[in-house]
Amino acid sequence: MQLEAPKTLFGEPCRPDEVEQVRSWITDNPGWSRYRLSRELCNRWQWVRPNGQLADMAARHFLSKLHERGWIALPECRRASPNRMRHRKLVSVPLDRTPWSVDLRSLGPLELHEVSTDLARKAVFETLLAEEHYLGYRSAVGENLKSHIVYAAGSTGSRLVVWSLGLALPSARRLDRLERE
Repeated sequence: MQLEAPKTLFGEPCRPDEVEQVRSWITDNPGWSRYRLSRELCNRWQWVRPNGQLADMAARHFLSKLHERGWIALPECRRASPNRMRHRKLVSVPLDRTPWSVDLRSLGPLELHEVSTDLARKAVFETLLAEEHYLGYRSAVGENLKSHIVYAAGSTGSRLVVWSLGLALPSARRLDRLERE
């Protein structure tokens, strides 16, 4: 397993000493599970999300990529990872699908809504992605910003656009550093 370490991984620099450090954790602690290894990485390298929780899934993905490329040898999986989203059934909400033919300038003000904490708007967001996106939708992966733009006509408004913005951990770390500066 002494292949040359990657220069970058997920667009971030990955130094050979970092890969060697992970290798030494695995060698020095043969009883550690993949779960324990990912949590150690988060603690020792300060991989935390903005809410203070360990970025455990990002660490697992990082370790998995190193393993897949032959730079480290992870311990065997002890059990299949429980995936609460695997069996999730998306409940579609009824939507008005009447086509529009209008000049956007004539709509007037538009409103942007972040929908993660608004259950009604989140249901519309998920329905639209599930039914209209070519890949479908079950759930977002990682940290995401879920939003839709609304033409404020009447009390409910008509949805024009929905989008989900997801940042990879390295990008989120760069943004976090910029916010602190």
